[in-house]
Amino acid sequence: MIFPAHLPDEIFFSLLTRMGRMNGFSDFRDMASTYCGDGPVSSFIDAEINLSRFSRQTNFAYPGAQELLHHLTWYGAQVKLGEMAWQRIEGLAKGNVGLTLGTSVFPDSAVLGYCPSCRECDFQHYGMTYWHRLHQLPIVFFCPIHGDRVARVRIKRSFLHKEFPVPGDFESDQNSSEPKFSLNENFWRGVAVMAAEVLQGAELPDADMIFSVMADELRRKRFVPPLSGGRLTALSEQIAEQAFDDSFSTHSPKTVAFLKRIARSFDEPAAGMVLGRIVLLYWLFGGWKAVRERCRWLSVFGSESDMSMRKVATIRTKLEAQYRRACTAYIKEHPACTRLDFQRAEYRSFRWLLHNDKIWLDRQLPIPHRGGKQLVLF
Repeated sequence: MIFPAHLPDEIFFSLLTRMGRMNGFSDFRDMASTYCGDGPVSSFIDAEINLSRFSRQTNFAYPGAQELLHHLTWYGAQVKLGEMAWQRIEGLAKGNVGLTLGTSVFPDSAVLGYCPSCRECDFQHYGMTYWHRLHQLPIVFFCPIHGDRVARVRIKRSFLHKEFPVPGDFESDQNSSEPKFSLNENFWRGVAVMAAEVLQGAELPDADMIFSVMADELRRKRFVPPLSGGRLTALSEQIAEQAFDDSFSTHSPKTVAFLKRIARSFDEPAAGMVLGRIVLLYWLFGGWKAVRERCRWLSVFGSESDMSMRKVATIRTKLEAQYRRACTAYIKEHPACTRLDFQRAEYRSFRWLLHNDKIWLDRQLPIPHRGGKQLVLF
């Protein structure tokens, strides 16, 4: 068996495809059952992957399971951005969480993307073409290296049960059935550059810090999470102003749904889009340099939301002490008072303590009795 080395930015499915072709497999299911799973598989696209078994069966020609996930999928990039918990990668590496070939190659639907110039360069350098991770992302419309529009091809899953194509199999770059958006090219080229840096292993700030920076900036733009309903639509409209040439009202339902999924990537990654937070970060800051700078400021001064919360907590503490003093002073001067007496005499203090410090107030006031006009707080 020939075990080809994985090429730059290659997806796992592409590696298996080249491996099958170089070794003369006419039915890739045989290869998948031998090297990926624990028994015969009925479909190549739906085959369960056991990465540890794959490493063993290929005589450790490839790195370990976690390294394969980081280098041949986009899961590592999602962990960096906080879209996925690192425990999921551990589960996938150990085989505790199921992973199929289909989920490792299609982040959204059965659509494959390639850059025509990359395809030609790959053939010249390696003698073969392959699928790049970056070109499969729904948020990437342009190749950051050559500037070409990514050609997208929808493939029926029924064609993928026995074999799998490579970009060189397509004679024309115009056989894409994907909707054509009126894109702002500068915006989406910037998004592609940011996505490429993440996939190439660029050092990023902590995921929680990135989330806090995004949250602060969204609050500054008056988008307070959670994002849903009118807030989600308003945020989608503002993204559309920079990302597309047409006005939001003229966009098709598919485009609107696409934008809303990007917006939901902020606080609901599972319902959002793979690496959709990169679009939000580019829209908010314009690049990783600005994101890193904001994270440095955050690490020194704290987030604006934390500062405002601390300010609110300080004010609350002062008010609490003030109204508690008023309560204890009145009861000390009027030991025989009732709760109703205190309410009438110190109404402002009573109302604040009732809403903010009810348990303490209940303990300080006279115990209610059946015959008198006492107030029961609970």
